[in-house]
Amino acid sequence: MIKPFSRNKSSKIDKFKDVIKELLDVNSVQKFYSKTILWRYLKDNHALDTSLSNFNKYINNNEVFKEYFDKNKGKNKAKIRFESSPSEQAQIDWKENIEFITSDGEVINLNIFVFILSYSRYRIFSVSLDKKQSTLFDFLNSSFEQISGVPQSLVTDNMKTIMDEPRTGRKEGKVNNKFYQFMKDYGFDLKPCTAKRPQTKGKVESSMKLLEEINA
Repeated sequence: MIKPFSRNKSSKIDKFKDVIKELLDVNSVQKFYSKTILWRYLKDNHALDTSLSNFNKYINNNEVFKEYFDKNKGKNKAKIRFESSPSEQAQIDWKENIEFITSDGEVINLNIFVFILSYSRYRIFSVSLDKKQSTLFDFLNSSFEQISGVPQSLVTDNMKTIMDEPRTGRKEGKVNNKFYQFMKDYGFDLKPCTAKRPQTKGKVESSMKLLEEINA
């Protein structure tokens, strides 16, 4: 039996091909160390509307695009001790408004994002001038890339970029819609701490004390 001729189906990502090509060009000032960061950038800045899994398939099916990420693969990969159930849980938090004085005497306020694997205590610190939701997404993308995976659950406080309504002793709280979609895209569960009970995420709080000592 002769199979009917069929053309390769076009992808709705095709219309972004030129943009992707420009972003990944060797002369581009921007550098993307992972497909997830590029995917998030296109969603936030170019209205890309596709799942991460479909985007990864598209990149992997393009020899030039795939080669770009293959070259960067492993450059920043850290050697860590995984949990018995790999990356079962991670904890995150911000250390806010740390004052630094530049060599020119200018005072700037920095925020430090902390990501900790609960069992191995492996830590990732990222610095930012702001705490916007897009910045949080970028830091989480980068953290997932560094541990080469996604934790099953994420423990956090009731930061406004994650929770529209805080979790309390009487209420479960309400997760922000954009963060909820981010969770679905990556496939992890959120475990917000009860408000005013930082001891429920003690590992990341210990790192905050360390940062306070450094800043003293």
